[in-house]
Amino acid sequence: MKKFVVPLVVSCGLAFIASPVFASELIFDADFDSQADWAPEYDSQSYRYDGDTAKSGAGENLPGKFDYYYTNEQWHPKGVEYGGNEYPRKEPIGQISGKFSRNEGGKSFIVYDESWGGPSQWGADAVLTKDLGREYPELWLEAWVKFDPSWVWADQIEGSGQSAMKLLRCRRHSGITTDNRFSFFGADSRSGSPVAIFDLKSWTTSTGNYVRPLAAIRGYTHPDTYKTDDDYYGFAGDYPTKIESSVKLNQAKSLSWQEVFLDDKWHKIGFYIKMDSHPGAKDGIVQLWIDDHEIFSKKDVPWRRSGDPDTMGWNECSLGGNANNIPYPEEAHYDQWYAVDDFKIYSGRPNKPRPPTDVTISID
Repeated sequence: MKKFVVPLVVSCGLAFIASPVFASELIFDADFDSQADWAPEYDSQSYRYDGDTAKSGAGENLPGKFDYYYTNEQWHPKGVEYGGNEYPRKEPIGQISGKFSRNEGGKSFIVYDESWGGPSQWGADAVLTKDLGREYPELWLEAWVKFDPSWVWADQIEGSGQSAMKLLRCRRHSGITTDNRFSFFGADSRSGSPVAIFDLKSWTTSTGNYVRPLAAIRGYTHPDTYKTDDDYYGFAGDYPTKIESSVKLNQAKSLSWQEVFLDDKWHKIGFYIKMDSHPGAKDGIVQLWIDDHEIFSKKDVPWRRSGDPDTMGWNECSLGGNANNIPYPEEAHYDQWYAVDDFKIYSGRPNKPRPPTDVTISID
């Protein structure tokens, strides 16, 4: 019997000994089905960093397998002062419960969008964050989402404009200036760069309503560069900080929010990010899939400049977020829900075998 190492070729009479080498591993599985029910114990309860007591009050109250969380709301079920009267809302703004699930008897993470806020104050803020334990040069985030069938956007009510909500985000948290995992403004925001945030947006024009998924991205920069000429958080103006596209799903026309998400079904989101191969390479990646249809793909993202650290990756990801959506007056106390299930994070695109560089075969 002779043994050869040859390129991969499929032919009769050859018995392959090598197995495919897969491109990724499962880093995190939220596994809501096996988690205890969870909800904020009172209005705007949060756990922003290890040992946080300023807003946590009754303790960490950690949700499932996540490490940190943040909520901001107007109408918690225990009641808050609103217009001089207590208004006890039906549900906490974020929760892990069995109200909705892709699996019979299972659970999901549910967020309620409250109709309140303004240009600089988004409502419906419920975010769960996972510390990945180390930095990864590429990540694939996968989630299934289902929307309240009666979901409505302010732009649709008004007949024009744009409304948006955050759903997924990943950062490189350095902790240089803050331990707070929810600092997105000022010098402290640079302690969480690079960053990629995935939003779902509704856009209404004179020609109709459209789904416009987008990724808001920022480059790596040290907090010391804040508000200096060397601040690279916004790519120094040399690269767009927003990647946006309509949704067609193999159809000729751009689809509306109603057509894509309001069918009372679960829809799969796949979000892929990859660090540039080296500082200054300008070959980083941001890609998005909805129901396994590619929506946008950018492969020239300059996450880092020449001179930045050679080894760098993302080390935390978040699920949920706030919304810029006020379809009805605040005094109406209007809210609506969306649910997320089967949230997983991989170290690359899953189930995509890499062809082996060599294969050992036996010939009788």
